[in-house]
Amino acid sequence: MILVLFLHSLATYSNSSTDSLLNDLDHTLQNKEKYFFQKTKRIEDLTRAFIKVRNHSNYLPEYNLCIKLFNEYESFKYDSAYYYIVEASKAANHLHDPQKTAFAKIKTGFVLLSSGMFKESLDTLNSITPDQLPDSLQYEYYSIIGRTYYDLADYVKGTHFETVYNTVGNHYQDRAINLTPRN
Repeated sequence: MILVLFLHSLATYSNSSTDSLLNDLDHTLQNKEKYFFQKTKRIEDLTRAFIKVRNHSNYLPEYNLCIKLFNEYESFKYDSAYYYIVEASKAANHLHDPQKTAFAKIKTGFVLLSSGMFKESLDTLNSITPDQLPDSLQYEYYSIIGRTYYDLADYVKGTHFETVYNTVGNHYQDRAINLTPRN
């Protein structure tokens, strides 16, 4: 009897939780044009700021704006994300900042991976020496290179390479997990 009451209360909670999430989703979809306008406005503002600082001798503002533009485009428009991360990489090279350079390469690897360019992603990521980076960048590096191998495994599903790529992906994901705080 207690089990039946527990399952009933769990089902009731689950339904109300699901209803709440569906309501949130409906609200978001109803406002998609508003969110799209807000995003394009942020991009326009950042682009204007980028044009003002571009090709000046102070590369830090250029780098920072490129990263902001990359973040706006990252899950929105890959070719623009790629353009701005390449520009960020150029600015980082002018700054002679190994962490900014590595960050730009990691993000370049992500864009290439997201575009299905696995070899190019691995070439870019393998040009980084992760042990010289702070834990936060190492975590990002290992997460993205691990995902690259998982995506490769999915691409060659059913071949003996699938197991090889999943094993390598697991190795890199374990390295990433080891860099996270406990709990």
